[in-house]
Amino acid sequence: MRRTCGAAHGPIALRVAAAAVVASSMLPAAAGATGGSTGTAEQTGAPVTFNRDVAPILQAHCAGCHRPGGIGPFSLTTYDEVRERAARIATATSERRMPPWKPVPGHGRFRNERRLAEAEIALLARWAAAGAPAGDPADRPMPPAAGGDWQLGTPDLIVTMETPFTLPAGRTDIYRNFVLPAEPDSRRWVRAVELRPGAGGGRVIHHARILLDGTGGARALDAEDEEPGYDGLMLDHARFPAGHFLGWAPGKTPVELPAAIAWPLDPGTDLVLQLHLLPAREPVDVQPAIGLHFADRPATLTPMSVLLTSKVIRIPAGEPAHVVEDRYRLPIAVDVLGIAPHMHYLGKRVEATATLPDGREEPLLRIDDWDFNWQDEYRYREPVHLPAGTRLRVRFVFD
Repeated sequence: MRRTCGAAHGPIALRVAAAAVVASSMLPAAAGATGGSTGTAEQTGAPVTFNRDVAPILQAHCAGCHRPGGIGPFSLTTYDEVRERAARIATATSERRMPPWKPVPGHGRFRNERRLAEAEIALLARWAAAGAPAGDPADRPMPPAAGGDWQLGTPDLIVTMETPFTLPAGRTDIYRNFVLPAEPDSRRWVRAVELRPGAGGGRVIHHARILLDGTGGARALDAEDEEPGYDGLMLDHARFPAGHFLGWAPGKTPVELPAAIAWPLDPGTDLVLQLHLLPAREPVDVQPAIGLHFADRPATLTPMSVLLTSKVIRIPAGEPAHVVEDRYRLPIAVDVLGIAPHMHYLGKRVEATATLPDGREEPLLRIDDWDFNWQDEYRYREPVHLPAGTRLRVRFVFD
């Protein structure tokens, strides 16, 4: 969540952690803030076809991952790709394993929900049972605007590693830092960041952090190492933009910020990409790319970050439901923009609630079947107003 201090200087990223994190966005209340179609067949009972009924559903809910260069194991952007997997799609959607959407209904209303409506699930099942007919090509919806492999469209600036890093085969996790010169010609305001892990990186990147270094210190450390990048978990020279956490983990959807809270990128600033790389059975070439989208005007609000955390977690042997909680009392009124939970593999459930001064409870998020591979930053459809004195509580359950 983001909370604010003082008169009106913008959102404060509240990060709630316990080997787990709930990050979210808030704006001061005075400052303000800024589903797919079920097709014709569902409405008329006409035969279900790919072009008219199925393609719009997949384009809206599935193609973000299942596309060339995406993190999905196969693409679902053409009729042949989808027809080949029609039965599997019907089964996975009816069991609600796909598309992956973890928040429980009734605990926050979020933008860009990937949860399918019952009518959409029924259409996919009818289509598969009918033999997966293609239908009239004229019924096919227009593809998204050109952007290649980038979910937010073509970035204004693409920064990539000049040389791949070859992750050696082994049994040890590695933290490796890579310096990517951004080199803008003047101060630019960044409203969105998208990391594309690449074919090799998608298999071995546990998570990534993107930081800024205007001192040249990270570049000097990089030069001392014969291989691309340099080792290390703690970064002395690089920092996140004020109030922003720039990161990537499997399943995370890139977020476009309002221009009012974009962050500055100055000439002479390097991006430092820190990768937590998992053990690999064989060498893997890793070469991610970072896409930056610029705002057309300077920011007017400065975010701030707050981390609520329990840094020591001791789970008793055999304990299937070990609870870790953290709480925070809001000193001022805020409008909550979004929330992003984070746990590792022992995480089981997470729930975030707000208790208003009058005692009413506002559910912010609940996930009952945590999966590290499907993390995201959940943005509310409308900002959630919380008065001063509201008590936030986050409850993590570990197995």
